[in-house]
Amino acid sequence: MKPHIRYGKNGFQLYPPRSLRGEAAAAFLRFSADYFRVLARRYGEEAHLEVGGHQLVADLSQAPLTLQAARRLDR
Repeated sequence: MKPHIRYGKNGFQLYPPRSLRGEAAAAFLRFSADYFRVLARRYGEEAHLEVGGHQLVADLSQAPLTLQAARRLDR
């Protein structure tokens, strides 16, 4: 049960694990957005996160430390 993350230059797109459907997938994405907002605040940065459809889109162009931390989580 691992989410799929597609990284771009200044952010990422996060998709819920395939085993989650419907409300469970939506709750996973909302929780993930909250997690990354708190992580950005920890570094004194502002993360631009948008939950839409079946993915979480993160624009971290103004939050380089948060992007580094997110990439470390994926290892």
